[in-house]
Amino acid sequence: MHQIYLWDRENPTASPREAGTGDWPAFSPDGRDLLTTLQTPHQTYLTAYPLNGSELLLLQPLRLPGSVLGLVWGDVKVSGAIVNLNIPTPTPLYTPALIDDPRVPFGRKQVNDLTGVTAPYPQLHDAVDEAFYAFQDRLAFRTGWDLLSSLENAYVPLTSVLEPGRQGDWLYTGRAFAVNTVPLTAGWMAVVREDYGPETYWRIYLRARFQDGSQGAPLHDLPWDFNARYSGLPRPYEQGGMLAETVPTGYWVDMTWLAAAYDWEVLPALANWRTLYSAARFNQFVKTDGLDWKSAMLELYPPEALQTATPIPTPTMTLSPTPWWYKSPTPTPTVTNTPTATHTATSTSTPTPTITPTPTHTGTATQTGTPTQTLTPTLSPTVTPSPTHTLTPSITPSPTLRIPPTETRKP
Repeated sequence: MHQIYLWDRENPTASPREAGTGDWPAFSPDGRDLLTTLQTPHQTYLTAYPLNGSELLLLQPLRLPGSVLGLVWGDVKVSGAIVNLNIPTPTPLYTPALIDDPRVPFGRKQVNDLTGVTAPYPQLHDAVDEAFYAFQDRLAFRTGWDLLSSLENAYVPLTSVLEPGRQGDWLYTGRAFAVNTVPLTAGWMAVVREDYGPETYWRIYLRARFQDGSQGAPLHDLPWDFNARYSGLPRPYEQGGMLAETVPTGYWVDMTWLAAAYDWEVLPALANWRTLYSAARFNQFVKTDGLDWKSAMLELYPPEALQTATPIPTPTMTLSPTPWWYKSPTPTPTVTNTPTATHTATSTSTPTPTITPTPTHTGTATQTGTPTQTLTPTLSPTVTPSPTHTLTPSITPSPTLRIPPTETRKP
């Protein structure tokens, strides 16, 4: 959404003040009020603001049946006859035709083949195929060429593989389709980025076949260049692209606006769209009919198919094997080492044997003619045995003491 600011031309130095939110503002004939539109990703509303500083709304947001390309508030009085005139109900653009097939289980719907459409699975939900055909014919008439005759994807079976992070994609419900993006590279398609709060949406414009002004209108917004992410510059690489430098010339048809008339809505980009090209989802259109994704899936599949998760492996080539996380791990026997008692060596001090010799010399000299020498050494060694060995002390006897005889003289 855009903010509307008021600037006083009689006081040009004053700062502009905010009047409200909207597009295509139009002043009332007396200049006291402001009429504008409120644009959302899927709807357009009409509202009015007072310019006297009040925060009240003059007109509660009124839902419009289509988009608005301009507003004029004229000083024209409408008679009561016109106001009370019963406006006829417009003819519907398409009429759903459901097929009652007895082979389909009760309470569930089927998918029908698309005639003249090329896709991996050219099928759509039975409740939306008529809306697709009507939109295809109208778009081909407005542009002069048939974009929807070749699709990138239509209905995708639950067992098929999409890109990572798209397990809950609307393509599985049969209520969505993805257009071919080849015209984007060829210059026949332009994508304009639109931010609504934290979400990012995209608007697709198709180049008209006849550039004589009979088809389409000039483009006024800068498209988003997705290929800029491959330019080698860091900023476009981190932002998933960049704004184009110039607005493309020629006449273009707003495909997103035309699709909304047939109840085909655009989807917001995923959170990782800056790093994953397919996550932008700018080429997808979905017809929900007020259903959420799970309710739409239950129209095709039994509850058991949704209660039991069906993970989808990522078909991405990697240097290392891709882990198959959706398979139950197989128990692998693991050898467990049993601890064994280990003898811990204890340092034991070995006492040093102590030998304590105690020699006792006992000598008794007898004065006889024949000297008698008696020497009896007595040794009492004290030995402390070692736990590991036994020491036998060796004793060397002392040399024999010789006493000279004593001469005895007679008187």
